[in-house]
Amino acid sequence: MPPLTLPFALFLAAALLFAYLDGVTDSANVVAPVVAARAISRRRALIMTALAPIVAPLIFGVAIAETFGTGLLAPAGVSLPIVTAGTLGAVIWRCLTLWWGLPASNSHCLIGGLVGAGLAG
Repeated sequence: MPPLTLPFALFLAAALLFAYLDGVTDSANVVAPVVAARAISRRRALIMTALAPIVAPLIFGVAIAETFGTGLLAPAGVSLPIVTAGTLGAVIWRCLTLWWGLPASNSHCLIGGLVGAGLAG
């Protein structure tokens, strides 16, 4: 395993922050209606929310992740700094939309961040 370098650590932090923001918004939108309708308990809803990101790719596949990984930027233009900048751009934009109370798609934020970083790079 290669040593943990600063650029990779920055990318990892940005990716984890984006995943957290994605979970905060998506989980609330998925779980709140069934808990409010008392269709399932809070405990069961939390367990489902925690397990879904782990189990879903095993059941449904990773086609969307493959599209993000290979269908947005030319492979020659992909580098760690570009992907890090795109992810940070998505995090910043998502935080701004949350602060301003604007609806936004996490997927669209990530696509915009990656395409913008790819064009700038």
